[in-house]
Amino acid sequence: MLHPSKARVAPTQAAATARRQLAAASRPVRSFDASRYFRSPDGLRFHNVGMQFVRQMARAIVRENEGWDLVEALAFANTMMSDPFLEAKGVGIEVLARYRRHFTSRMLPAWK
Repeated sequence: MLHPSKARVAPTQAAATARRQLAAASRPVRSFDASRYFRSPDGLRFHNVGMQFVRQMARAIVRENEGWDLVEALAFANTMMSDPFLEAKGVGIEVLARYRRHFTSRMLPAWK
């Protein structure tokens, strides 16, 4: 039996955890209001946590899910891309970027 911390986590479960962590780290708008620069008809929203936090989070997710293959990383990224928050999309992209050595040309239509 696998140790609970070493058990394989489904990408959708990891995405839900990441969304909760982003929401918990959310900061109020201060001098920089990202909504001034990123306009979207889809209602793009912001947690205002910064890219450094997003990248640290992506590194932690990849480290915690060492057993994932490209398919699972892609499923995680696709789930995060559907989130209305820019930082969630960023975490999905950063996680997927860590699997770049495994990219294939057939992925281009989905991730171009």
